[in-house]
Amino acid sequence: MSESTAFRQMDEKHVSVDVHLMLWSPKFDLVALSNVQGEVVLHRLSWQKVWSVAPPGDDVKVTCLAWRPDGKVLAVSYTCGKINLYDIENTEVLHTIELQGEITSLTWINQAIPEGNTWSPEPYLEDDFSQFLPKLLPLSKSYSPLNTKGTASEENVEDSKKLKDQKERKFSISDKQGKDIPNTNNNTHIRCPKDVDFIRTLFKNCKTEMSPLLDLIGIYILYVWANRLNLLIASCGKQDIHMFAYGVYPIVVMAVDQINGVTIDKIHTAAVSQDLRSLVIIAEVSHESDDKSMFKILTYNTSLVASRDKELRMLALKCGQVASLIAYLQLTVQQMSESWEDILMEMDSKLLKFAQEKSNRLYLHLQATGSGTVSNDFLELLLFGIPSLELKSFLLHELTDKGLKKLGISIETSYTNIQKLVINHLQVVSQSLLYHLSELRGMSQWYDRFGVLGMSTKHIQEAVTAVGSFVLKTSELQQVIDDSIKNFKAFFCWLYVAILQLSDEKVPAELSKMTQHDINFVAQFLTDNFDHFSVDEEDSISELTEKRSGFKLEKSWPVPEKEDLHYPPHISANPWIQVMRSSLHIRDSDIVYPVKSSSSLVQLQESVEEIIKSALTQPSIVIGQSLSCISSIDLFTKDKSEENFKMKSCQFTCNEKKVVYTVFTSSPAPCDKFYILRQPTCSKGASLQTEGVAVRIGQLTHDTNHNDSSDQTFQP
Repeated sequence: MSESTAFRQMDEKHVSVDVHLMLWSPKFDLVALSNVQGEVVLHRLSWQKVWSVAPPGDDVKVTCLAWRPDGKVLAVSYTCGKINLYDIENTEVLHTIELQGEITSLTWINQAIPEGNTWSPEPYLEDDFSQFLPKLLPLSKSYSPLNTKGTASEENVEDSKKLKDQKERKFSISDKQGKDIPNTNNNTHIRCPKDVDFIRTLFKNCKTEMSPLLDLIGIYILYVWANRLNLLIASCGKQDIHMFAYGVYPIVVMAVDQINGVTIDKIHTAAVSQDLRSLVIIAEVSHESDDKSMFKILTYNTSLVASRDKELRMLALKCGQVASLIAYLQLTVQQMSESWEDILMEMDSKLLKFAQEKSNRLYLHLQATGSGTVSNDFLELLLFGIPSLELKSFLLHELTDKGLKKLGISIETSYTNIQKLVINHLQVVSQSLLYHLSELRGMSQWYDRFGVLGMSTKHIQEAVTAVGSFVLKTSELQQVIDDSIKNFKAFFCWLYVAILQLSDEKVPAELSKMTQHDINFVAQFLTDNFDHFSVDEEDSISELTEKRSGFKLEKSWPVPEKEDLHYPPHISANPWIQVMRSSLHIRDSDIVYPVKSSSSLVQLQESVEEIIKSALTQPSIVIGQSLSCISSIDLFTKDKSEENFKMKSCQFTCNEKKVVYTVFTSSPAPCDKFYILRQPTCSKGASLQTEGVAVRIGQLTHDTNHNDSSDQTFQP
């Protein structure tokens, strides 16, 4: 063979662990590898290591890799059924998909626009919510969840799923009649990072202002921020197909359990044509012979996806924004929980110790004392200025004035952190959620466009109502925290003065006087936080242990509990609540959100997430049911004894000819033969128009008698 036509090895790279999968980036000089240890490693073509990520669990391996069409995100599927979307810049987990069963195939395709057509989001306008909704502020990095990878950074708080950065700036050239003028490369659309670069390509020698000149010769440049639909297709378990718009929003869930009465054993690969008109699956089915398996290629009609691509795009972007807000809400509540745990630890380390000792003594002397509460000692000190011996010893020898100052500052800081999280983050994100769900509710009422996709106005209204109740809970929480801070400050100020008086030290003039309001605040604080440390004659040892397990703090901030509050705030005197309870028409109205005073914040948060998930996954079920099998072709049979056989295959679309190519092997690797199938993307006559060719790799000889030196191509 001639040296000019032979393959020549250019380079050789070494890795420390056996490579299992490898996939080149479609846009950048990057290659993603997965090894037998379950790690994913990203290299440049120069073999410079960019980063590596460990598997999400023990004995978890990588099954598939797929690049987002713009090359900025890498999808990695695992044997545990999890799919992680990694940002290639910093390995941040942008989104996680959890499916039931091992992922057997993963492909990510971009919607293709037919040549000569102009892509436009019309008749829908781009969502401009950022112009009037409050901007989400970056969460503090002082807590551990935000110091780890996988959380939204300051730059992408509003778009933590990175859906917006998929937009491509495109512009078309048209004349005064609106007809497109192709460029020298016969492309209707030209990509260019800067206007001046594009204009220079048209007029290299022109020194004057470009805009009047372009208008004079009748050429117009139309700029469009294009964000065409792309789909992540995953086959899971043995029979399930899932499609995710932009890799985030599920639009198809389909179970391929049987075809023509034959049970599907496993799906090996699945891909959608770039015009979104067909889904091609290679599946393994049971054969008439018990010791053999039949491989089939199945084609499904996905015309509903193709005909409603703009609606699905709009729906996916909106639901992706909702997913980003829910992730932000989870982090906010997590930080609030950690701030509250700081308060609990500080209280437990000091005041709870005295409360428990007091309860133990009351229990041991129950017959003599009858019953009592821990707050009695503090109330006696508050009203009469005379502490009990136990309380005096505790204040002077264990708590001390310096310890009380330190405790007060620490608790006040935690209260302030919670207050800021509620005002600056929790209320803002809940109101944004309410807005986007209200938009989705309006979209669902347009049946011909969105209702036909499975958007249910009823289910989305339930989500709106749940978020509305959550918004009311955040306002209620803000009021409760304000009252708690007020009572807390009054209590610690009074207790500090009491310690100074017991120590015979001088009390500052500004602290020596207490008003009746201050006394009420202290009494309320004692009631809220110490009154449950009581011992009655009927109490058993186990009941006493439960009573002294912690402070009754859920009234101050009802976050840690995932059940109904034991001490809900009293709202019966609220005039609006009285009107609601007296009028059935107002209470049952969709525009009035119910007040759930007995539910905790975490309880409502989990309810909101569950209801939103249920409402937004309805379209995937409806669209999945609309898919119909239009073609089934037998490929080859294989002995079931060959358990290690893994079919190699790939699929791609030729948009110009509107056909889908499927390339596969029928023998274990390495093999010298592969097959190519060509099918039309349209649903009409898919099985009749399917063509195939087998290609065997062998010795290529040069025909010396052939005068024409041009390459010969085979047209299947």
